Amino acid sequence: MGLFSDEDRAKIVEEFVGSLTPSNVSPAVWMRWLNGGPGPFASGAIKKPVTVQQGMGKTVSRGPKSIGTAREKVERARAELAQAERELEYSESLNKALLQYVVTDHLVEVLSGVFAMGPAWTVMRSLSAHLSDTQAEAETFDLIGKEKDRAVEAMRSARKAETALLMDVLDLGSGNDKFEGDVRAAVVKVCKDWDKKRDKLTADGRKRRSQDKMKSEVHPKAQNDIEHVLNGLNQQGEALVA
Repeated sequence: MGLFSDEDRAKIVEEFVGSLTPSNVSPAVWMRWLNGGPGPFASGAIKKPVTVQQGMGKTVSRGPKSIGTAREKVERARAELAQAERELEYSESLNKALLQYVVTDHLVEVLSGVFAMGPAWTVMRSLSAHLSDTQAEAETFDLIGKEKDRAVEAMRSARKAETALLMDVLDLGSGNDKFEGDVRAAVVKVCKDWDKKRDKLTADGRKRRSQDKMKSEVHPKAQNDIEHVLNGLNQQGEALVA
């Protein structure tokens, strides 16, 4: 870089020429001149390889400016590349998230025939630790303020503990004929009792559905809080540990 400066260039060239000068000059060069031959510098000065209209110093001095411009272009290109790579990374993440959503949605659709059977879903709802706001309000309609909040919280905790017990024992009893017989007997008793009170089951306008609907779909009246019910089933492990 020192060659771009007039002062530094002169010093560097002088040192370079000095390094090329032999320490012992051959006397034959001078003897030939003394004997009438051409002098050591008879050929004249060295010709410039390129003829320019102005001093070479000015032309050479522009070098750092052009290099600086080129360097700025490179740095700008690198910054643009880094930005493009960040945008690519974001787009790929977004695409992966979208793909995950689509796959999950498709799996839910495929498995819905297994998990969304109406009667089975009723049993699952009854086992969930989820306590709807409507039910909580009905149970604590005569309470207000902090007393009401504490009562609802106690109900939710008790329901979570009950769900933990139900899920634990139901899993242990799976495949046990006697246990499953007792569970069936309990469900039969409940259903027979409510069969006599169908007017209460249809008070909200619901009607008896076809066999195909019962086998393939959750009842429309039980779809609004599906996520909460499922979360209530997942909470049973925490309550069991506690």
